Amino acid sequence: MSLTESLPLSMRYSVSGADAIPAKTTLSRFDATSSSYNSGSNNKILIPVNAGDKFLDVSKGYLHFNIVSNHTDDGAVTAMMIGNGACVISKMEIACAGSSGKVESIDNYNVYHLYDGLWKSNVNDLTYLQAVAGGGSPALESKARGVALTKAAGSSVNCCIALKGAFLNPYYGKALPAGMNQFTIEITLDSLKNAFVESAASADAPFTFTLSEVRYYCPTYSVLDEQIMASYAQQVSSQPIMWIGESVNAITNTIAAATGKQTLQINSSYRSLNGLCTLIRTSASLENMNKNSLTAVNIENVTDYKYRIMSEQYPSDEIDVSATNTGRAYIEASKVFAPHGKAQTVCSAVSLTQFKAAANTDAVNLDAVAHGSLCVDLKKFSDERLVMAGLDTSAGGPSTIEMTFSSAPAASTATTLALHDRMFVHAPSGIITAQF
Repeated sequence: MSLTESLPLSMRYSVSGADAIPAKTTLSRFDATSSSYNSGSNNKILIPVNAGDKFLDVSKGYLHFNIVSNHTDDGAVTAMMIGNGACVISKMEIACAGSSGKVESIDNYNVYHLYDGLWKSNVNDLTYLQAVAGGGSPALESKARGVALTKAAGSSVNCCIALKGAFLNPYYGKALPAGMNQFTIEITLDSLKNAFVESAASADAPFTFTLSEVRYYCPTYSVLDEQIMASYAQQVSSQPIMWIGESVNAITNTIAAATGKQTLQINSSYRSLNGLCTLIRTSASLENMNKNSLTAVNIENVTDYKYRIMSEQYPSDEIDVSATNTGRAYIEASKVFAPHGKAQTVCSAVSLTQFKAAANTDAVNLDAVAHGSLCVDLKKFSDERLVMAGLDTSAGGPSTIEMTFSSAPAASTATTLALHDRMFVHAPSGIITAQF
Protein backbone atom coordinates (compact mmCIF):
# COMPACT_ATOMS: atom_id res chain seq x y z
CA MET A 1 0.00 0.00 0.00
CA SER A 2 1.34 3.41 -0.95
CA LEU A 3 1.67 6.24 1.53
CA THR A 4 -1.12 8.15 -0.22
CA GLU A 5 -3.52 5.21 0.02
CA SER A 6 -2.89 4.94 3.76
CA LEU A 7 -3.87 8.56 4.35
CA PRO A 8 -7.43 9.44 5.46
CA LEU A 9 -9.63 10.93 2.75
CA SER A 10 -9.44 14.36 4.36
CA MET A 11 -5.66 14.41 3.70
CA ARG A 12 -5.57 13.14 0.11
CA TYR A 13 -4.99 15.74 -2.58
CA SER A 14 -4.94 15.44 -6.35
CA VAL A 15 -4.62 17.65 -9.42
CA SER A 16 -5.68 14.95 -11.88
CA GLY A 17 -9.50 15.20 -11.76
CA ALA A 18 -11.43 14.87 -15.02
CA ASP A 19 -12.71 18.22 -16.30
CA ALA A 20 -16.25 18.53 -17.57
CA ILE A 21 -16.50 19.08 -21.32
CA PRO A 22 -17.10 22.72 -22.36
CA ALA A 23 -20.84 23.25 -22.72
CA LYS A 24 -23.52 25.89 -22.44
CA THR A 25 -26.71 25.16 -20.51
CA THR A 26 -29.99 27.07 -20.42
CA LEU A 27 -33.46 26.40 -19.03
CA SER A 28 -35.59 26.18 -22.18
CA ARG A 29 -39.33 26.79 -22.35
CA PHE A 30 -41.76 24.95 -24.62
CA ASP A 31 -45.30 26.40 -24.75
CA ALA A 32 -48.57 24.56 -25.27
CA THR A 33 -50.43 25.24 -28.50
CA SER A 34 -53.32 27.06 -26.78
CA SER A 35 -53.36 29.82 -24.18
CA SER A 36 -55.86 28.02 -21.93
CA TYR A 37 -57.64 24.69 -21.51
CA ASN A 38 -60.92 23.70 -19.87
CA SER A 39 -61.64 20.29 -18.37
CA GLY A 40 -65.16 20.27 -19.79
CA SER A 41 -64.40 21.13 -23.41
CA ASN A 42 -60.90 21.96 -24.67
CA ASN A 43 -59.27 19.31 -22.49
CA LYS A 44 -56.44 18.01 -24.73
CA ILE A 45 -53.09 19.78 -24.19
CA LEU A 46 -50.37 19.60 -26.85
CA ILE A 47 -46.83 20.76 -26.04
CA PRO A 48 -44.39 20.49 -29.01
CA VAL A 49 -40.78 20.04 -27.90
CA ASN A 50 -37.91 20.62 -30.31
CA ALA A 51 -34.45 21.46 -28.97
CA GLY A 52 -32.71 21.41 -32.37
CA ASP A 53 -29.04 20.58 -31.96
CA LYS A 54 -29.18 20.71 -28.14
CA PHE A 55 -29.43 17.87 -25.64
CA LEU A 56 -32.56 17.75 -23.44
CA ASP A 57 -31.91 17.03 -19.75
CA VAL A 58 -35.42 15.66 -19.20
CA SER A 59 -34.59 14.28 -15.75
CA LYS A 60 -34.72 17.92 -14.59
CA GLY A 61 -37.70 18.95 -16.72
CA TYR A 62 -41.14 19.85 -15.37
CA LEU A 63 -44.63 20.82 -16.47
CA HIS A 64 -45.85 24.26 -15.39
CA PHE A 65 -49.44 25.51 -15.33
CA ASN A 66 -51.83 27.82 -13.53
CA ILE A 67 -55.13 26.30 -12.41
CA VAL A 68 -58.45 27.96 -11.60
CA SER A 69 -61.57 26.14 -10.41
CA ASN A 70 -64.86 27.16 -12.03
CA HIS A 71 -67.06 25.61 -9.34
CA THR A 72 -69.94 27.64 -7.93
CA ASP A 73 -69.35 29.08 -4.47
CA ASP A 74 -71.85 27.77 -1.87
CA GLY A 75 -70.98 30.00 1.02
CA ALA A 76 -67.82 28.54 2.52
CA VAL A 77 -67.44 25.72 -0.03
CA THR A 78 -63.99 25.37 -1.58
CA ALA A 79 -62.63 22.91 -4.12
CA MET A 80 -59.40 21.18 -3.08
CA MET A 81 -56.98 19.31 -5.29
CA ILE A 82 -56.46 15.65 -4.46
CA GLY A 83 -52.80 15.12 -3.61
CA ASN A 84 -51.19 17.83 -5.76
CA GLY A 85 -51.40 19.36 -9.22
CA ALA A 86 -50.84 16.01 -10.95
CA CYS A 87 -54.46 15.19 -10.06
CA VAL A 88 -55.70 17.01 -13.18
CA ILE A 89 -53.91 14.70 -15.67
CA SER A 90 -56.06 11.76 -16.76
CA LYS A 91 -53.74 10.59 -19.55
CA MET A 92 -50.24 11.41 -20.79
CA GLU A 93 -48.82 10.40 -24.18
CA ILE A 94 -45.63 11.03 -26.14
CA ALA A 95 -45.84 11.34 -29.92
CA CYS A 96 -42.66 11.65 -32.03
CA ALA A 97 -42.59 13.19 -35.50
CA GLY A 98 -42.17 10.51 -38.18
CA SER A 99 -42.90 7.65 -35.76
CA SER A 100 -45.94 5.43 -36.09
CA GLY A 101 -48.37 5.83 -33.21
CA LYS A 102 -47.46 6.96 -29.70
CA VAL A 103 -44.14 5.82 -28.25
CA GLU A 104 -45.60 6.01 -24.73
CA SER A 105 -49.15 6.24 -23.41
CA ILE A 106 -50.18 6.17 -19.74
CA ASP A 107 -53.88 5.94 -18.85
CA ASN A 108 -55.02 6.75 -15.31
CA TYR A 109 -51.92 8.91 -15.14
CA ASN A 110 -53.04 10.82 -12.03
CA VAL A 111 -53.77 7.59 -10.14
CA TYR A 112 -50.31 6.25 -11.01
CA HIS A 113 -48.43 9.52 -10.45
CA LEU A 114 -49.93 10.19 -7.03
CA TYR A 115 -49.60 6.63 -5.72
CA ASP A 116 -46.06 6.23 -7.03
CA GLY A 117 -45.25 9.60 -5.47
CA LEU A 118 -46.56 8.47 -2.08
CA TRP A 119 -44.13 5.55 -2.00
CA LYS A 120 -41.20 7.69 -3.07
CA SER A 121 -41.93 10.46 -0.55
CA ASN A 122 -40.74 11.30 2.93
CA VAL A 123 -41.57 14.41 4.89
CA ASN A 124 -38.90 16.38 2.99
CA ASP A 125 -40.52 15.46 -0.33
CA LEU A 126 -43.95 16.41 1.01
CA THR A 127 -42.58 19.83 2.00
CA TYR A 128 -41.24 20.24 -1.55
CA LEU A 129 -44.56 19.25 -3.15
CA GLN A 130 -46.42 21.78 -1.00
CA ALA A 131 -44.06 24.50 -2.22
CA VAL A 132 -44.11 23.69 -5.95
CA ALA A 133 -47.14 21.54 -6.80
CA GLY A 134 -50.00 22.60 -4.56
CA GLY A 135 -49.68 19.67 -2.17
CA GLY A 136 -51.08 19.61 1.37
CA SER A 137 -49.11 20.77 4.40
CA PRO A 138 -46.33 18.28 5.20
CA ALA A 139 -46.67 15.71 7.94
CA LEU A 140 -45.07 12.35 8.70
CA GLU A 141 -47.78 10.78 6.57
CA SER A 142 -49.47 12.17 3.48
CA LYS A 143 -52.51 14.40 3.50
CA ALA A 144 -55.11 13.69 0.84
CA ARG A 145 -56.15 17.29 0.26
CA GLY A 146 -53.95 19.74 -1.58
CA VAL A 147 -54.39 23.47 -2.14
CA ALA A 148 -57.93 24.81 -1.74
CA LEU A 149 -59.40 27.06 -4.43
CA THR A 150 -62.37 29.29 -3.64
CA LYS A 151 -64.53 30.97 -6.27
CA ALA A 152 -63.18 34.36 -5.22
CA ALA A 153 -61.46 36.37 -7.93
CA GLY A 154 -57.81 35.45 -8.29
CA SER A 155 -58.13 32.14 -6.44
CA SER A 156 -55.66 30.09 -8.40
CA VAL A 157 -52.39 28.26 -7.93
CA ASN A 158 -49.31 27.73 -10.07
CA CYS A 159 -48.08 24.13 -10.18
CA CYS A 160 -44.79 22.60 -11.30
CA ILE A 161 -44.99 18.85 -11.91
CA ALA A 162 -42.08 16.54 -12.71
CA LEU A 163 -43.72 14.20 -15.24
CA LYS A 164 -43.28 10.47 -14.74
CA GLY A 165 -42.90 7.74 -17.36
CA ALA A 166 -40.00 6.26 -19.28
CA PHE A 167 -39.53 8.80 -22.08
CA LEU A 168 -39.21 11.88 -19.86
CA ASN A 169 -37.67 10.14 -16.85
CA PRO A 170 -35.09 7.61 -18.12
CA TYR A 171 -32.75 5.59 -15.97
CA TYR A 172 -29.36 7.14 -15.10
CA GLY A 173 -30.67 10.66 -15.84
CA LYS A 174 -29.99 10.25 -19.56
CA ALA A 175 -30.45 13.33 -21.71
CA LEU A 176 -32.48 13.00 -24.89
CA PRO A 177 -30.18 13.12 -27.93
CA ALA A 178 -29.34 16.31 -29.77
CA GLY A 179 -30.83 16.61 -33.25
CA MET A 180 -33.76 14.27 -32.58
CA ASN A 181 -37.10 14.86 -34.30
CA GLN A 182 -39.69 17.01 -32.57
CA PHE A 183 -41.83 15.20 -30.03
CA THR A 184 -45.13 16.29 -28.50
CA ILE A 185 -46.29 15.88 -24.92
CA GLU A 186 -50.02 15.17 -25.08
CA ILE A 187 -52.04 15.56 -21.89
CA THR A 188 -55.73 14.81 -21.40
CA LEU A 189 -57.37 16.55 -18.46
CA ASP A 190 -59.57 14.73 -15.96
CA SER A 191 -62.91 16.04 -14.72
CA LEU A 192 -63.16 18.37 -11.73
CA LYS A 193 -65.21 15.71 -9.92
CA ASN A 194 -62.33 13.23 -10.11
CA ALA A 195 -59.42 15.61 -9.59
CA PHE A 196 -60.92 17.69 -6.76
CA VAL A 197 -63.02 17.32 -3.63
CA GLU A 198 -65.27 19.93 -2.05
CA SER A 199 -65.21 20.99 1.57
CA ALA A 200 -68.97 20.44 1.90
CA ALA A 201 -71.87 18.98 -0.03
CA SER A 202 -72.98 21.02 -3.02
CA ALA A 203 -75.81 20.67 -5.49
CA ASP A 204 -74.11 22.79 -8.13
CA ALA A 205 -73.02 20.84 -11.23
CA PRO A 206 -71.34 20.42 -13.58
CA PHE A 207 -68.04 21.97 -12.58
CA THR A 208 -64.87 22.49 -14.57
CA PHE A 209 -61.40 23.90 -14.08
CA THR A 210 -59.21 25.96 -16.38
CA LEU A 211 -55.48 25.65 -17.01
CA SER A 212 -53.42 28.49 -18.45
CA GLU A 213 -49.71 29.27 -18.81
CA VAL A 214 -49.16 25.62 -19.72
CA ARG A 215 -45.55 24.98 -20.67
CA TYR A 216 -42.76 22.47 -20.29
CA TYR A 217 -39.45 23.66 -18.87
CA CYS A 218 -36.32 21.63 -19.46
CA PRO A 219 -32.58 22.35 -19.26
CA THR A 220 -30.93 22.08 -22.66
CA TYR A 221 -27.22 22.15 -23.29
CA SER A 222 -24.90 22.61 -26.24
CA VAL A 223 -21.51 20.92 -26.25
CA LEU A 224 -18.91 23.48 -27.35
CA ASP A 225 -16.14 21.00 -28.17
CA GLU A 226 -16.28 20.52 -31.96
CA GLN A 227 -14.29 17.28 -31.88
CA ILE A 228 -16.69 15.67 -29.40
CA MET A 229 -19.74 16.80 -31.36
CA ALA A 230 -18.22 15.52 -34.61
CA SER A 231 -17.75 12.13 -32.96
CA TYR A 232 -21.33 12.22 -31.65
CA ALA A 233 -22.71 13.17 -35.08
CA GLN A 234 -20.85 10.28 -36.66
CA GLN A 235 -22.25 7.87 -34.09
CA VAL A 236 -25.91 8.88 -34.43
CA SER A 237 -25.71 8.91 -38.23
CA SER A 238 -24.26 5.42 -38.43
CA GLN A 239 -25.97 3.40 -35.72
CA PRO A 240 -29.02 3.53 -33.45
CA ILE A 241 -28.78 4.93 -29.95
CA MET A 242 -31.15 4.12 -27.11
CA TRP A 243 -32.36 5.07 -23.66
CA ILE A 244 -34.60 3.22 -21.25
CA GLY A 245 -36.87 3.89 -18.30
CA GLU A 246 -39.86 2.50 -16.44
CA SER A 247 -43.33 2.95 -17.91
CA VAL A 248 -46.71 1.69 -16.76
CA ASN A 249 -49.82 0.18 -18.27
CA ALA A 250 -53.13 0.42 -16.38
CA ILE A 251 -55.61 -2.48 -16.58
CA THR A 252 -59.03 -1.80 -15.06
CA ASN A 253 -61.49 -4.43 -13.81
CA THR A 254 -64.54 -4.42 -11.56
CA ILE A 255 -64.90 -6.07 -8.16
CA ALA A 256 -68.29 -7.45 -7.21
CA ALA A 257 -69.87 -6.98 -3.78
CA ALA A 258 -69.44 -10.68 -3.01
CA THR A 259 -67.67 -12.80 -0.39
CA GLY A 260 -65.00 -15.35 -1.27
CA LYS A 261 -62.49 -15.60 -4.12
CA GLN A 262 -62.55 -13.18 -7.03
CA THR A 263 -60.25 -13.52 -10.04
CA LEU A 264 -59.38 -10.64 -12.38
CA GLN A 265 -57.69 -10.84 -15.78
CA ILE A 266 -54.57 -8.64 -16.06
CA ASN A 267 -52.87 -10.06 -19.15
CA SER A 268 -49.69 -8.12 -19.90
CA SER A 269 -46.82 -9.02 -22.26
CA TYR A 270 -43.42 -7.40 -21.68
CA ARG A 271 -39.75 -8.26 -21.98
CA SER A 272 -39.25 -6.92 -18.46
CA LEU A 273 -42.30 -6.78 -16.20
CA ASN A 274 -40.93 -5.19 -13.03
CA GLY A 275 -43.98 -5.40 -10.82
CA LEU A 276 -47.77 -5.40 -10.52
CA CYS A 277 -49.84 -3.25 -8.20
CA THR A 278 -53.62 -3.53 -7.88
CA LEU A 279 -55.44 -0.48 -6.49
CA ILE A 280 -59.02 -0.94 -5.30
CA ARG A 281 -61.25 2.16 -5.39
CA THR A 282 -64.91 2.19 -4.37
CA SER A 283 -67.14 2.87 -7.37
CA ALA A 284 -69.24 5.35 -5.39
CA SER A 285 -66.20 7.65 -5.06
CA LEU A 286 -65.67 7.99 -8.81
CA GLU A 287 -67.10 11.15 -10.34
CA ASN A 288 -68.16 12.23 -6.84
CA MET A 289 -67.29 15.79 -5.89
CA ASN A 290 -67.37 15.00 -2.17
CA LYS A 291 -65.17 11.91 -2.16
CA ASN A 292 -61.56 11.12 -2.98
CA SER A 293 -61.45 9.18 -6.24
CA LEU A 294 -57.68 9.17 -6.87
CA THR A 295 -55.57 8.39 -3.81
CA ALA A 296 -58.12 6.62 -1.56
CA VAL A 297 -57.32 2.96 -2.28
CA ASN A 298 -58.00 0.15 0.17
CA ILE A 299 -57.54 -3.54 0.93
CA GLU A 300 -60.56 -3.79 3.24
CA ASN A 301 -61.91 -7.35 3.68
CA VAL A 302 -59.04 -8.88 1.64
CA THR A 303 -57.65 -11.90 3.51
CA ASP A 304 -55.11 -13.06 0.94
CA TYR A 305 -53.99 -12.51 -2.64
CA LYS A 306 -51.68 -13.95 -5.27
CA TYR A 307 -50.88 -13.39 -8.92
CA ARG A 308 -50.74 -16.09 -11.58
CA ILE A 309 -48.52 -15.20 -14.54
CA MET A 310 -48.20 -17.67 -17.41
CA SER A 311 -49.60 -20.39 -15.10
CA GLU A 312 -47.03 -19.76 -12.34
CA GLN A 313 -47.92 -18.31 -8.95
CA TYR A 314 -46.26 -15.10 -7.75
CA PRO A 315 -45.15 -15.00 -5.03
CA SER A 316 -44.82 -18.72 -4.51
CA ASP A 317 -46.48 -18.37 -1.09
CA GLU A 318 -49.71 -16.36 -1.24
CA ILE A 319 -49.74 -13.16 0.82
CA ASP A 320 -52.06 -13.12 3.81
CA VAL A 321 -53.64 -9.85 4.89
CA SER A 322 -55.32 -8.91 8.18
CA ALA A 323 -55.46 -6.06 10.66
CA THR A 324 -52.39 -7.50 12.39
CA ASN A 325 -50.68 -8.99 9.35
CA THR A 326 -49.81 -6.48 6.62
CA GLY A 327 -46.01 -6.77 6.71
CA ARG A 328 -45.54 -8.84 3.53
CA ALA A 329 -48.03 -6.77 1.54
CA TYR A 330 -46.30 -3.54 2.64
CA ILE A 331 -42.87 -4.94 1.72
CA GLU A 332 -44.04 -5.91 -1.78
CA ALA A 333 -45.34 -2.37 -2.35
CA SER A 334 -42.08 -0.85 -1.12
CA LYS A 335 -40.15 -3.07 -3.56
CA VAL A 336 -42.43 -2.43 -6.54
CA PHE A 337 -42.07 1.35 -6.23
CA ALA A 338 -38.36 1.34 -5.38
CA PRO A 339 -36.26 3.70 -7.54
CA HIS A 340 -34.14 1.97 -10.18
CA GLY A 341 -31.22 0.14 -8.60
CA LYS A 342 -32.71 0.16 -5.10
CA ALA A 343 -34.09 -2.89 -3.30
CA GLN A 344 -36.83 -0.92 -1.52
CA THR A 345 -38.15 2.61 -1.41
CA VAL A 346 -37.85 4.77 1.70
CA CYS A 347 -41.21 6.26 2.58
CA SER A 348 -42.88 8.14 5.41
CA ALA A 349 -45.93 9.21 3.41
CA VAL A 350 -47.75 5.84 3.68
CA SER A 351 -48.11 4.89 7.33
CA LEU A 352 -49.24 1.51 8.61
CA THR A 353 -52.49 3.16 9.71
CA GLN A 354 -53.17 4.31 6.16
CA PHE A 355 -52.04 1.07 4.55
CA LYS A 356 -54.53 -1.09 6.46
CA ALA A 357 -57.33 1.49 6.81
CA ALA A 358 -60.86 0.68 5.69
CA ALA A 359 -62.36 2.06 2.49
CA ASN A 360 -63.13 5.76 2.74
CA THR A 361 -66.86 6.22 2.23
CA ASP A 362 -67.10 9.31 4.43
CA ALA A 363 -67.12 12.90 3.19
CA VAL A 364 -63.95 14.72 2.29
CA ASN A 365 -62.93 15.87 5.76
CA LEU A 366 -60.47 12.99 6.06
CA ASP A 367 -56.87 13.84 5.28
CA ALA A 368 -55.50 10.43 6.25
CA VAL A 369 -57.25 8.24 3.67
CA ALA A 370 -56.56 4.55 3.05
CA HIS A 371 -53.52 3.76 0.89
CA GLY A 372 -53.41 -0.07 0.90
CA SER A 373 -52.55 -1.98 -2.27
CA LEU A 374 -51.95 -5.53 -3.52
CA CYS A 375 -48.47 -5.68 -5.06
CA VAL A 376 -45.88 -8.18 -6.21
CA ASP A 377 -42.28 -7.36 -7.11
CA LEU A 378 -41.01 -9.27 -10.17
CA LYS A 379 -37.47 -7.88 -10.57
CA LYS A 380 -34.69 -10.45 -10.49
CA PHE A 381 -31.93 -8.03 -9.46
CA SER A 382 -31.61 -4.53 -8.04
CA ASP A 383 -28.16 -3.64 -9.38
CA GLU A 384 -28.39 -0.07 -10.67
CA ARG A 385 -26.25 -0.95 -13.71
CA LEU A 386 -28.78 -3.48 -15.00
CA VAL A 387 -31.89 -2.99 -17.13
CA MET A 388 -34.47 -5.54 -18.25
CA ALA A 389 -34.19 -7.15 -14.81
CA GLY A 390 -37.91 -7.94 -14.54
CA LEU A 391 -39.92 -11.02 -15.48
CA ASP A 392 -40.04 -11.81 -19.21
CA THR A 393 -43.70 -12.27 -20.14
CA SER A 394 -43.28 -11.51 -23.84
CA ALA A 395 -44.26 -15.09 -24.74
CA GLY A 396 -47.79 -14.20 -23.66
CA GLY A 397 -50.17 -16.39 -21.73
CA PRO A 398 -52.87 -15.69 -19.16
CA SER A 399 -52.19 -13.51 -16.11
CA THR A 400 -54.58 -12.98 -13.20
CA ILE A 401 -54.82 -11.75 -9.65
CA GLU A 402 -56.76 -13.88 -7.19
CA MET A 403 -58.17 -12.18 -4.08
CA THR A 404 -60.14 -13.68 -1.21
CA PHE A 405 -62.64 -11.48 0.62
CA SER A 406 -63.78 -12.33 4.15
CA SER A 407 -66.99 -10.38 3.58
CA ALA A 408 -68.49 -8.57 0.65
CA PRO A 409 -66.57 -5.43 -0.30
CA ALA A 410 -68.26 -2.35 -1.66
CA ALA A 411 -68.67 -2.43 -5.43
CA SER A 412 -65.30 -1.24 -6.68
CA THR A 413 -62.93 -0.83 -9.58
CA ALA A 414 -59.54 -2.52 -9.50
CA THR A 415 -56.83 -0.73 -11.46
CA THR A 416 -53.71 -2.86 -11.88
CA LEU A 417 -50.51 -0.97 -12.71
CA ALA A 418 -48.11 -3.08 -14.78
CA LEU A 419 -44.70 -1.44 -14.33
CA HIS A 420 -42.25 -2.40 -17.07
CA ASP A 421 -39.00 -1.37 -18.75
CA ARG A 422 -39.50 0.55 -21.99
CA MET A 423 -36.65 1.11 -24.44
CA PHE A 424 -36.60 3.94 -26.98
CA VAL A 425 -34.43 3.52 -30.06
CA HIS A 426 -33.33 6.56 -32.08
CA ALA A 427 -32.50 5.40 -35.61
CA PRO A 428 -30.02 7.23 -37.89
CA SER A 429 -33.07 8.35 -39.89
CA GLY A 430 -34.35 10.23 -36.84
CA ILE A 431 -37.29 7.86 -36.31
CA ILE A 432 -37.90 6.82 -32.70
CA THR A 433 -39.43 3.45 -31.88
CA ALA A 434 -40.45 1.97 -28.53
CA GLN A 435 -39.62 -1.58 -27.51
CA PHE A 436 -41.07 -3.22 -24.41
